[in-house]
Amino acid sequence: MFDREGKDIGVFAATGMIKSVATYLPATVFCRGISFVRGLIIAWFLARQTGQLGLLSVALQVINIMAPLASLGLGDAVTRYISKYEADGRLIGFLRQASALVLGVTVCVSAILLIFSHPFAEYVFSTSSFSTGEATRLAWATVAAIIGVVLYSMTVAILRGLRSFTALALMELTHGVLFLILSIGAVLFVSRRAEAVIWAYLAAVLIPPLVWGWLMAGQLACKSGRESSVVTRQMARQILWFGLWTALAGLGWHGWQACSLWYLTKYDTALHSDVFAAARIIGQAIITVGMSLVAIIMTNVYVHWETGVRTRANFLLGVYTKLALLGLLIACLVIVLLRNSIMILLPASLAGASAIMPQMVLFFFYGTAMTFLAINVALIEKMHLVLWSWLCGLLANGFLVWLWVGGPEPLAGAANAAVWSCVPAVALLIVVIRAQGQPVTTGMIVILGLSLLILISNSMVASVLTTCLIGLGWVTGVLFDRQERTFIVETVSHYVSRKPASDGGE
Repeated sequence: MFDREGKDIGVFAATGMIKSVATYLPATVFCRGISFVRGLIIAWFLARQTGQLGLLSVALQVINIMAPLASLGLGDAVTRYISKYEADGRLIGFLRQASALVLGVTVCVSAILLIFSHPFAEYVFSTSSFSTGEATRLAWATVAAIIGVVLYSMTVAILRGLRSFTALALMELTHGVLFLILSIGAVLFVSRRAEAVIWAYLAAVLIPPLVWGWLMAGQLACKSGRESSVVTRQMARQILWFGLWTALAGLGWHGWQACSLWYLTKYDTALHSDVFAAARIIGQAIITVGMSLVAIIMTNVYVHWETGVRTRANFLLGVYTKLALLGLLIACLVIVLLRNSIMILLPASLAGASAIMPQMVLFFFYGTAMTFLAINVALIEKMHLVLWSWLCGLLANGFLVWLWVGGPEPLAGAANAAVWSCVPAVALLIVVIRAQGQPVTTGMIVILGLSLLILISNSMVASVLTTCLIGLGWVTGVLFDRQERTFIVETVSHYVSRKPASDGGE
């Protein structure tokens, strides 16, 4: 739908920062609620066969690791460069050629994965209680799901780059509802095994991009006659370079997320694997909401950067990042405070997840914080620098989980290994960003330090202390300087009075 000036005003219209948050964040929270309900139901069914919940979590992590690699990270590159090509009047040609490139790369990589599916299954999924044949079938389902996720992620990448967060919210809601219905149907009527849930996941990620991609293509076709051409070789080189390093960094990042769980699944008891997976289901609420905020902030900052207002882009990135992380930190404290009540929703066999909940939410908090920090590197188009930080976290996690899981408390050891591996990784990323001339404020470092208070054994003391320190940081200007506080107050005042903000990313 377009107005008289040819500006899109329908569900695919670009939205500014405040409207994006108001539209997309509630949808994300609702989707997370659906996902949480689905996770609980699946946990109840799969817990009846010890080890299946852990295998499902590992399979989903493998999909998260391999999907960006299968597309060489081109989806992230598309999101990054849409603002540039849109500003140059070459958006449609860019999207057509980038989509063709993604499809070609994905077909080639997926063929390789299918060829090596047997050794892949043997190493990743096969255990003493899960035969090689069963592992191979799970591997086939996982590879098929990887292809589906690439198509879904490409559609998401385009909608994010265009800042069409209303359409993106509707598409993700469609996916969430579909996965809820299909996964429950799979465990009820097909099999109470991880493999059945993965096939349901494949269907849930294929249908939404086919529908919304078709609708989006119809909207974009209206603009195709008013644009100049794109130099294919130059464009391909640009997005392949950015995408390849993003994919490698993503490989390290998702490998890092899966490290402790995989080690428990492979070398410890199936019960501990299931308990750790259950804790992740709850803890992932932090990174799910966090990544939604990352998408909104990132794409709005890209627009400022590509239109030449780079100082403003860095300012907005700093302010919005700190506000988002403070909100997530409070959410972490709430989850930790209520963790015993939350455990009532899980099967009794998984009650041990309560003990490692502080580590889980803090791990995902740091993961979100690092993704926010990585936007600084994306702006200057040097994604290879992010890889070293992710690898640092992965190697630290691998060493610590090997060191601590063999002790008297393997479950706590795996959780502690995950969270403490974040410290060197975050430190390295901050050093890299500052070395490239991008700003990391004192307030950002203070927030990252405050978050460690979550690990205090008395969660009520941790909550009160953290809240008091946040208030003190606001009053003294440690968290936000005078310019940042003025901007926050003015933006909130404009929003409350229903007046357009002066420059809130709108």
